[in-house]
Amino acid sequence: MILSYLKYLLKAGDEHSVHSPFVFDLYYRAIKSRDGRYLQLVRVEPPDANAPKRIQNNPEHIQSIESLRETLKSDSRTIEITELGAGSKIHAGNQRKISDLSNTAQKPPKYAQLLARLVAYFQPTTILDLGTSLGLTTAYMALSGQDSKVYSFEGCPQTAAIAQENLEKLQIRNVSIIEGNIDHTLQEIVDKLGSLDFIFVDANHRKAPTLSYFEICLPKVHENSIMIFDDIYWSKEMTESWEQIKQHPSVGISIDLFQFGIVLFRKTQAKQHFVLK
Repeated sequence: MILSYLKYLLKAGDEHSVHSPFVFDLYYRAIKSRDGRYLQLVRVEPPDANAPKRIQNNPEHIQSIESLRETLKSDSRTIEITELGAGSKIHAGNQRKISDLSNTAQKPPKYAQLLARLVAYFQPTTILDLGTSLGLTTAYMALSGQDSKVYSFEGCPQTAAIAQENLEKLQIRNVSIIEGNIDHTLQEIVDKLGSLDFIFVDANHRKAPTLSYFEICLPKVHENSIMIFDDIYWSKEMTESWEQIKQHPSVGISIDLFQFGIVLFRKTQAKQHFVLK
């Protein structure tokens, strides 16, 4: 990962290296963040009526989620993890404290808030969240897209129960947690939905399942869909899956942010790959 990150740093550009108007707008308004807060509506920055508007952060939402995160960091309850993916690089065994999961299995605020800004930018009707964990990242997306329906998939029953508890504490009502092995549950949910607008994949960190999730979702994506893959440099397998996905004929735009790999399915412009800070 260190070598991959060094290579990424050498390649990564910013908005000045982007010549696609669509990607420039997406990067400037939603991906690039100048503060650590959570999103509100757009504002003009700098104060010029003709300047691009940026999606900003909502302190009220972030405060509620991050207060819960701090509470979970001291939660001494122990649950039994049903491990269906590549497992943890940090913890051995199936018995985990919620405090440990809070510290290691949750997306840091920086990345959870990036997902929330992307939800605000695309305004999806349907969100798939593959990998609920304790539900904090799910909460960011759900609060950002309060008019969206979020289907969040979790393979571990005891983890799913804690996530449901956390969503109820945050008074979030637009999330359905789908419990069970995603290899079995994803296809059933996708078949029931008319289209998929926003998909976040943070589940089984292995090549074959990751590619399978991509293929299952593919028939329901459309011109404005976005699919985000977490930990694309977590292992050789994950990097291989990312390389294969971004070369798929259905993918029009791919964006490498190192932590996340983003693919879009726009056919209105030539296929392009971007590496961005």
